[in-house]
Amino acid sequence: MYKTETRRAALLGSILLAISTTVSGAQTLSKEAPTSAAPAAAPSTPAAPGVGKSVKIGMMIPHRTNPFWVAFAKSAESAAKALGVNFRVVDYENREEKQIDTLQGLISGGVDGLIVVPYNTQMGPAILDMTSRNKIPLIVADRWPGVDPKGGNYVAFIGSNDEQLGYDIASALLKSGCTKLVVNNGLRGHSGYQARTRGRTKATSEHPEVKVLREEWANSVRV
Repeated sequence: MYKTETRRAALLGSILLAISTTVSGAQTLSKEAPTSAAPAAAPSTPAAPGVGKSVKIGMMIPHRTNPFWVAFAKSAESAAKALGVNFRVVDYENREEKQIDTLQGLISGGVDGLIVVPYNTQMGPAILDMTSRNKIPLIVADRWPGVDPKGGNYVAFIGSNDEQLGYDIASALLKSGCTKLVVNNGLRGHSGYQARTRGRTKATSEHPEVKVLREEWANSVRV
């Protein structure tokens, strides 16, 4: 599981930074994700004229202790170095109340583009409003902000199909013979956990012999 998450994080980090750099007008890069399951390598294309310290990209992640976010940030930093981009990573210590202040700090620092992982879906509108008012291109990562890019006036959302993941994980358990489940759904309000719950519920509904003995939502942070 750790290797899978690390690969996903590395892939997302490289793709996000490449797209953000394109949006900032630095250079044109392919938006297609690598097909390999291995961690995405930092772009090797030489920096084009005009690419350099004048282009500032800021990335805000939940925290720096989870191996997923460590890999995510390191991959983006490697891509930034290869592109010659001024890149800064900050975190909000997985505290909802710190996210807006942390984002404001990046905006005040004069960033040209932003990559943001919202605390939860409910925080999406406030984040989108801030970046829109300041005319800063935004890519939302991993956690759905509650509105699509066209309606929310941001560049793109990049994340996995968590509902399908929840369905696939639950289906694998059920096919192995499990008929009694104890479920920890993760953080309430987190779009990823909510989607995985929908997928898991769909899978269990297809097996009436399965019983969910206990189900909880937890405000948990892996360290």
